[in-house]
Amino acid sequence: RGLPFTLPRAARSALVTALLSRASALDITVTLAKSGTAAEEADYTLSGTIFISAGVTSVSTTLAANNDQINEFDETVVVNIDTIINGTELGGPAGQTQTVTIVEDDPKPSVSLALGSPSVNESAPGNNTTVTATLSAVSGLPVTMNLSKGGTATESADYTLNGTIMIPAGEGSGTITLTALADIFDEFNETVVISIIDPVTNGTNGSTPQTVTLLDDDNPPTVNL
Repeated sequence: RGLPFTLPRAARSALVTALLSRASALDITVTLAKSGTAAEEADYTLSGTIFISAGVTSVSTTLAANNDQINEFDETVVVNIDTIINGTELGGPAGQTQTVTIVEDDPKPSVSLALGSPSVNESAPGNNTTVTATLSAVSGLPVTMNLSKGGTATESADYTLNGTIMIPAGEGSGTITLTALADIFDEFNETVVISIIDPVTNGTNGSTPQTVTLLDDDNPPTVNL
C-alpha cells in the first residue's frame, strides 16, 4: 500500500506500507520481491524487508527514485510480498502486487556536428574525412539524425556520404565517413555542406552546418594549334 501510480524521478519518493488486519502479539517480518523495467540501485532504492513489531499495525519503507540525469523511457517498479513470518498475505500469492512508474524528467541531449578535416583531396590518399555527431550528455536511448547535403559538389559523382548517423544508447557520439571521388576533369574546388535535419529522434538539434572542401587535383588540359 502507499504507492502512487507515477513517481517523478528527480529526488522524489513514495512510501510502501505494510498494513495488518489487526495487531499481533508476535513480531512480523515481510520480505518484498521487486521486479519491473527499472534497475534497483541505478534507478531506485527500496529495502527488501519490512519489520512490524508486536502490537504495531503498520510500518512503512521508502521507495526513492534516483536522479540519474540520463534521458530514457519511463520505467516501472513492481513490488509484491515474497514471504511473511507470523502472518499471511491478503488475497493469497501476488494478491498485494503494487506497481509504480518512475516518470522520466531528464531533457533530451542536444547534438553537434564536427569534421575530422575541413578539406580533402579529390584522389587518395587523403580523400576522406570523418563526420562526427556528439551528444551534450549520454542518453539511455538511441539517438538518430538524418543529414542534408548541399554545396557545389554532386553526391555520387563527386563524393559519397551516408545520410544518417545513429548513436547507440549509452554512447556519446557516432561517426560516418565522407569520401571524395576522383575524376579526370580540371575544375574548381567544390564544397559539401552538411546539416542535421529536424527532428532528431530522442535528441535535439544543436549543430551548425559543416562545410567540407573537395580539392581538385586534375591538371588543366593542354592546348595545341
